[in-house]
Amino acid sequence: LTGYVSADYVEVVYSLPTAVEVVEVQVSGSSSSSSRPTYSNLDPNVSQTAKNLINTGMQYLGNPYVYGGNSLTNGIDCSGFVQAIYANYGYFLPRVAEDQAEVGAKIPVGDAKPGDLIFYDWNMEEKGQCTGWSDHVGIVVGTNGRWIKVIEGNNGIILVYLC
Repeated sequence: LTGYVSADYVEVVYSLPTAVEVVEVQVSGSSSSSSRPTYSNLDPNVSQTAKNLINTGMQYLGNPYVYGGNSLTNGIDCSGFVQAIYANYGYFLPRVAEDQAEVGAKIPVGDAKPGDLIFYDWNMEEKGQCTGWSDHVGIVVGTNGRWIKVIEGNNGIILVYLC
């Protein structure tokens, strides 16, 4: 099935409105869940649901990345991670990041609060090319710019800073 859309209805964007630098932070320690970091010291204005989402996500730091994977322990990709974590709290999201980005309200990255999702174009990060859609997602951990994301390679589920 092939379809076409008139240029009158499409806005083509080749750049991001705000550039950010991602700095990865390695989490050390054993792989047991009892030694994983938690965010019990979040701002008191952060909802308990957001704290629960974040702490649940942080239980899986260091676990492997698998493209299309659905196992939080044996391998998962970014959208599967978000889908699984949010499902634990009654939020049922689509499986793919591009579809997840269409659910809920869009806000500027600077307004993101703990528990919010950040969507971005993986090609922009890796190759400096913008495809115009969101194909990667992570969970905001704190107002200090930390968020949880899942990346390819040996790092898997990690905690990073947006600078």
